[in-house]
Amino acid sequence: RNETALIQQRIDASRINSVTKIIISCWIHVAKTMKAVFNKKFTSDSYEELQ
Repeated sequence: RNETALIQQRIDASRINSVTKIIISCWIHVAKTMKAVFNKKFTSDSYEELQ
């Protein structure tokens, strides 16, 4: 079975082309979180950016 179709089913996406957008969005959030975690300073602005 196609991996994209499997992910589509797991995340309950209505269209197959939305799967790619959702995965990219997820990785953007992961990257921003990792940047904040390894940053030397954590300010109120940093916290707001993560929300």
